[in-house]
Amino acid sequence: MASQPSTTHPCETWASAWSQTSPSVWTSIYTPTATYTDYAFGFIRRGHGGLKQHFDLWRTAHPDFQIIVLETWPAIDLGNGRTKHSIRTKNVGTFTNDLPSMKASGRKFEFYAAVDLVMREEDGLIEEVEEWYHRQFDSEALVERDLDGSR
Repeated sequence: MASQPSTTHPCETWASAWSQTSPSVWTSIYTPTATYTDYAFGFIRRGHGGLKQHFDLWRTAHPDFQIIVLETWPAIDLGNGRTKHSIRTKNVGTFTNDLPSMKASGRKFEFYAAVDLVMREEDGLIEEVEEWYHRQFDSEALVERDLDGSR
C-alpha cells in the first residue's frame, strides 16, 4: 500500500523541529547550503554546521523552548521549484543559560515573531529562513503580559 502524503503544514514541521532537543531533527529539514537570518541578533548562519551551532546555542540557553505557529499565509510561488511561506509564531521558554551576547535572566518568556521560509518543492527542504522578533525578548515589559493566558 502506498504511503499517504503528509498533511502537516511545512511551517508546523519547522516549528515542531525547533521544539525538539536534538539538533539533528532540526537540521534534517534544511538543504546542506541553507541560510538562516536572525534579524534580532543580526547574524546569518550557513549550512548544517552553522544551523547546528544556532540550534545548540539557543536550546542550551532555553532548554524548554517551543514555537507555536499562530498564523500562516498562502505560499508564494517563487519559480524554479521554490515556494515562500510566511508565518507568525509565539515563542515560549525560560531563559536559563547565557547566550554569547546576553546574560540569562532565569525568567519565563513569551514573544512573537514573523518568519519567512523558502522551500524546495521537490523535497520540501528549507533553503532559507528569515526571522524577525524583539531582541530583548525576555524583558520584564514584554514578559509581564500574560504567560498564564489571561489578559
